[in-house]
Formats: sequence, structure tokens, C-alpha cells
Amino acid sequence: MLKVAYRLADESHRRICVFNNGLTAIALHHDAAPLVAARVYVRAGSVFEGKYLGSGISHLLEHLVTCDGAGDHNEADLLRIADEMGGLMNAYTSVDHLCYYGTAPVEQMDRLMGVLADYTIRPHLSTAVFERELGVVQRELERDRDDPDVQLEEIAGELAYRGHPLAQPIIGHRSLLTALTHGDLVDWYRRTHGGENTIVVIAGAVDPTEALTCMAKHMSDLPRGTLLDTRLPEPSPFFYPRCATKHMQVESVSSTLQWRTVREGASDDVALDVLSTILTDGDDSRLTRALRWDAGLVFDIGGTHDSNWHTPGVFSISTQFDEAKAGDVNPVIAQQIAALQSNPVTAEEVSRAVQKLKLSVLSYRQTAEGLASQVAEDLLALHDPNYSERYLADLERIDAEIVQTAASRYLIGKPHAEARIVPMPMPTRKSSSKKKKQANETPNTSSPCSIALKNGRDVCVRSIANQPFIAVHIAFEGGLLHETPSRNGWFNLMTQLWTRGSANYSADEISESFARCGASLGASAGMNQFGLGFRALAEDVKQLLPIWADVLLRPTMAADELEKIRPTVLDAIARQDEYWGAELMRFARQCLFATSPYRRSRRGTTETVTAATAEDLLSLHGEFVGRDLGKIAVAGRVDQEKLVQQLDGLLGGWTSTPGPAKRPAHVESVTREDQLFVKASSEDREVAGVFIGFDGIDLHDFNRRAAVNLFETMLAGYALAGGRLYQRLRGGADDLAYEVAGVGFAGLLPGMIGFSAGCQPERVNDVYHAMRDEIEHVSSGAFDDNELDRARAMIRMGELDQHQTAADLATRLAVDGALGLEADDLHRFLNEVATVSPETVRQVAAEMLTGATVCITTPSPDSVELGGNLQRASLIP
Repeated sequence: MLKVAYRLADESHRRICVFNNGLTAIALHHDAAPLVAARVYVRAGSVFEGKYLGSGISHLLEHLVTCDGAGDHNEADLLRIADEMGGLMNAYTSVDHLCYYGTAPVEQMDRLMGVLADYTIRPHLSTAVFERELGVVQRELERDRDDPDVQLEEIAGELAYRGHPLAQPIIGHRSLLTALTHGDLVDWYRRTHGGENTIVVIAGAVDPTEALTCMAKHMSDLPRGTLLDTRLPEPSPFFYPRCATKHMQVESVSSTLQWRTVREGASDDVALDVLSTILTDGDDSRLTRALRWDAGLVFDIGGTHDSNWHTPGVFSISTQFDEAKAGDVNPVIAQQIAALQSNPVTAEEVSRAVQKLKLSVLSYRQTAEGLASQVAEDLLALHDPNYSERYLADLERIDAEIVQTAASRYLIGKPHAEARIVPMPMPTRKSSSKKKKQANETPNTSSPCSIALKNGRDVCVRSIANQPFIAVHIAFEGGLLHETPSRNGWFNLMTQLWTRGSANYSADEISESFARCGASLGASAGMNQFGLGFRALAEDVKQLLPIWADVLLRPTMAADELEKIRPTVLDAIARQDEYWGAELMRFARQCLFATSPYRRSRRGTTETVTAATAEDLLSLHGEFVGRDLGKIAVAGRVDQEKLVQQLDGLLGGWTSTPGPAKRPAHVESVTREDQLFVKASSEDREVAGVFIGFDGIDLHDFNRRAAVNLFETMLAGYALAGGRLYQRLRGGADDLAYEVAGVGFAGLLPGMIGFSAGCQPERVNDVYHAMRDEIEHVSSGAFDDNELDRARAMIRMGELDQHQTAADLATRLAVDGALGLEADDLHRFLNEVATVSPETVRQVAAEMLTGATVCITTPSPDSVELGGNLQRASLIP
């Protein structure tokens, strides 16, 4: 076993040491849930690839390590083991590291660490899997050529870092990728996977000393290796503006402006983060106000300051806008940056930005995996496990003068680079049908309790120990479920307008008040519900609750604010088929649901969104918020007595009209034959979509929901892709698909059971038959207890992992309540999953996996020949 060479931290809640093989180990106690998160970081990212630079060898190595066998296990064994631990294992490649990671029940810590150690120390790296994964990555390259966001990111990187390793995409260039040999991968593995280049971390409900012992045991065979040379050249400065444009099949312009800045941890790094927040983060930010709310020039705006520990970073401003306004957007950005001299940032703006950044850092620590990644990446980048604490301290020292100095030094009057994705020139644009614009284990949380206000309304409260935050959420039945064809998209539009002013607060006052506390007020609409909520530090909730209550009950829904929001929604509607997966699922819902409102899009249509007036949306709000359907939930560090007292004062006069909202008439066929629908995608699209779906269940089908979730999980995984379809389509010799997913859902009306895959157009027929084969195996009951138990573990882990934070819990409790489920429904569901018999799962699978709706989106519709009894059907308008 490894021995400790020296310690970097030795405290009761964390222990950090360096072992005698150079490996750095971090053990952290975190008890939000009975989970353990483990991660292995290797300095082997794309910028350090040396003679292999631009080939994507690090990314390909990640594929080869995690898609082959390791240690005493073959690939199928490792997929099975991952599923048995809950299915939350994965890996990724960044510009400066590889990461193998997983989350598992706390009692599985040793097993989880053993698998990650096998990946790191004993990967098989077989020639056959190398050839297969080389093909997989090439197909990922093809898929990325369809994705405007990926293309913009790659062009921006190349433009900002021309001639520098950061200009190379992580996935690599095809010509250099295909030139790699199996020997190159083995060489790169040996050069990078050694103790000197590796950090391992475990965080969770474990004793840190035991976690260190576990890491020492499993990583003892890791050789010391040689420290990778991470010195990089300085990128060339921006002597003059740089600009690059790419035409794609898109509906609006995406632009990224970039200015050169500093390395992570440099003296101006924090000030630039604050400046980015002031300019682009939230409705209260300067550029959002100027470009979206005042001038109505952009659909969306955002920004970041991306500093790297190894290379000076960039200050980025990203916008989405109509091509007709292309000449108007950048001048406004330039004016706002120049105005930083005549209209310097204020102490109030700095205070709001500092609070937002502070909460961003603290938010990572709410989950075991977030804490593990934060501490390990601090150590990886700055060789300082306390860097995030120093960052928080530096934030407190920032003032307006420091931010102003940073603006003058890096932005004002300085040249920049701009990357743009723009629509195809009109004469060559493709024709398109698009319209133009275990159940009860939740440590450190109390059981939810219901508290009655004086007006008779219940509030569901869940206290969480050691939690700095409180989250407040209210949910109502509504959303897509209650939309008629003429009102399609109105709930989405209404919730976007909801926070833009109330009886006692203007839109600016609302956004500034929440931003001052580092919080934000958010509203959203889903398929069955809509809601309003926020999360803030516990000490700030008292001052924010009155604003939340005023917005909840007395929104203005002003016409001028609606006209600022409407263009963004119309642009989203116009762009909704730009990604193959979104196009496939929209088409699939239209085909599978004949009369259900679920066949429509949450965003609505160009016609319905254009027709909606502010009066319509205010009436919609009154119609649903005025009914006794809302459920309030609060989670976090709650003082129940003070909370009830304040809510009584704020909501005591809220009277409502009891009675359920009338749901639209809904009649679906009880039985159906297999049916096939084919849609022609854009001719230049390189990804085809395959969907196989079946009639589903509603949320209150307690007799069948556990069985349905279990056989869906056996087929496609739960929180992450997995199961039979993943193994069949993404593993093995054929590797037929880019992506595989389970896409089913249950609603207040019956939903759907569904599975999707993205593949090369010429592989549609093979992918369909492979999917159908696996579905028929499950529907015939051809699975054993071990496979079923793996599915149980995946569901349990997925649910526990997704309900660690105050915001997660408050939202779940409020939505469950609004939809008629009990406060302990999560416990009830997990208990059903744990106890349902294999015979019941087989019976429900045989009953429900019949009468398939098959949907194909492809640029080559004439090549779709699926055989069997499938007949092409006509889509109901």
C-alpha cells in the first residue's frame, strides 16, 4: 500500500496528502446524501499534447480507456458494474486534464474506487477498441459540424488563440486524428498516467481517514511517472481587430466578442470576473439592459471571463440577434464599454456582482461531486486546495476603483476578436418547413412537514442541516397541459414576463434587489405546471420574500416589457429544429400523440406567440394563480416560526377561487398498430434521428410507475445513458450511434415511453433494428434479477443525486404538491422501485411495449427501409 510522503491538510473534515508515488489524494466529508463521489484527474488535456497537438489524442484516449476493459474486467463487465452502483460513472476531456469520475452509494466506495483505479492504472487499450473508438470520434466530428454552438466555440477559440495550443479543438482535426496509431495512444497513456500527473479525490458521507486508506489501497500500482511539461507559449496579442464568419443553416446570428486578459489567479482576475458580471449577468446587467430591454436588439446575451492557469484568458460577450440588426449590436456594445470611462461602475453594481460570484462558488459545495471537483481543480490549477477560499476573500476586497482599472487595462479602447455564425445567404439557403420568426435515505434533511398559514394555505417545509441556503418555490397546475391550440406557448410567454415588474416593484428594482444578494428570481412553465421561485443565502431570504410575494400575486404584465421578450421567444421557435435531437423529439411527439396537448411545443408557434397580448397573459395569470392550486415549498436552513410569521403577513390576504382547473378534452387510441413516420431534414445535416415510442402512463398510475421506470432504465439508463440500448449501439464492434437516450415521461395525462438515437443517415435501418431487438427482449421478459437489480440501483442513485440541494428539494416538493402527489412521494416511489416484483415488471413491459410509433428524421428519407409490418403513416395536422 502507498505511504504518505507529506500532508497538505489534516483536519477532521478533510485530509489532503501526497503519497510516495507522487499521487495527490484528497478526502472530504460531505453529508448532504448517503453518497460518495470519486474523481481521478490526469494532466493530459488538449493543450499539452506536444507532438500530437491538434489530433485530439487526449479525447481519443479517454474513449479508449473507458470504452474497453480494465483490470480483470472486460467492457461488458464494467458497464454492468457501473449500473449496479447506480449508473453515475463517466469521463470527460478538457483543455488541460482528463477526468474519470463516478458517484455511488456510500457503502460502494471501495468498489467505485477500484473501477476508477483500473481505468487509471490497468486499462486494456486493445487494438480492436482503438479502431472502433477512432471511428466513433470521427462520427462525433461529423455531428459537431451540424451544431452551431460547437462551431462558434471552435471558431472563437481559433481566432482568439491563433498559433497557440488553445486554438486547437479538444476533439482534434480529422486529418491529424486519423493519422494516429494505436502505438501513439499507448505512448500518450504512459507519458500522462503517472502519480506526478494525477490527483484523486473522494467526497461524501465517509470518514476522510477511511477514504484516504481506500485511495492508497487501490492506487498503489500507479507508477510515479514523469511530470508533464505544462509550459505553454504566450498567445499573440490582439494588435488589431480579428473577425471570422461562418455560414450555416441557422435562423439568426450568433456572435462572440473576445478581449485578451490574464491568467487565473493573477491580480486582475477577480476584478475581471466582477466586471463581466456587471456587464452581462442577469437582467440588471448593463449590456442586458442596453441591448435587450432598452433597444430590443438581441434575443439573448451573456458573457464570461475565462482565465486559465496556464495561459492568459479572454473576456467574452456573446449575443444572439436577427440578421437585419447585425450592424446595430456591436456599436451599442462598443458604446457601453467606452462609457465605462464617463459612467464608471458603481459601488452598488460591484456589491451585487460580488454577491452573485460568491453564491456561485458556494453553490458547488452543496453536492459531494461539486465539492470534490472544486477542491481538486483548485489544486490541479493553482496547486492550492484553498484557492476558492482565497477567491472569496479577494472578492470581499474588490471595489469600484479596482474594477474600473481592470476595464481600462483590458477592454476600453483595446482590440478584440469576433466570431460569428450567420444564416446562409438567401439564394443558397435550403428550403425548410420552419416558420420564420433506496428509498428514504436523505441524511441531514428532516422529513418534509406541512405548516398551515392563517388563510388555510399549506406550506411544505424541509429543513437541511449545514446548509447556507434557503430555496422558496411555488408551483401551480398549468403549462402545456392547459393550453389550447390558439393559446399554445402562452404559459411559457407569461412566465418569462412574470418577473418583469409588479405592483410595488419595477423590473429593474426586482432584478437589482435579488442581484444585490447574489440571487435571482426565476419563473418557468413545463408540460403540467408552472412556478416561481428563488434561492438565496438564509440571511437574505427575509428581505427577498416580500418581492417574491408581490411578483407572485400582483405582476404588471406590462405591454412594453412583453415586446422586449416576444422577439426572443419567436427566435427560439424559429431555431427549434437546428439541433437534430430537438427536431426528432418535436416530430415524435406530434406523431405519437393524436389529440393530447403534449403533441405541441412548450414554446408555442409563431402565430400564437405573435397573437398573445399583455392583457391575455395577465388574464392567464389570474385564471390559474387565482385558483387554490398552488403549492409552496421551502427547503434549507429554515427557522419555521419566523418563516410562517412572515408568510402570514405577506400572503394572508391571498384569497382564491377553489376548484380544479378544467383540463382539455383528451382522447387517445387505446391500442394501435406499429406506425412509421419519416421527416426529411435539411440536406446538409449529417445526423439522422431514430425514435421508437409507445403509449405511456400518467403520474398517478402508482401500480405501474415503478415497473415502467425499471424496464425503461434497463433499456436506456436513468440519470445518465446506459442499459441495453447504450451497450448495443455505443459499444461492441459496430458502434452504430452517436447518442442514445431514454426520452419517456409521465404527466397528468398519459405520457409516453420512448427511446432515441442519433446516427449516420446511412445507418438508420441498422440502428432501428438493433433498438427494436433490445426492446423486444425486454418486452418478452428476457432479463434476469441481476439486470433488474442494476436498474433499481440506477434509479435510486439518480434520484438521490438529483435531490441534494435546497433548490432541488424545494422545487420537487412544490411541483409534487401542485400535481396532486404527497410530500413523501420520492420516498414512496423509491420504495416501489425497491419492492416491485420481477413478475410485475415483466407483465407491465409485455403490456406496454406494443404498438410502436417509429419516427425518423434524416436528410435521406428515401433510404429508410425498415421492413416488417411497418407502414408509413400520415401525420395528423
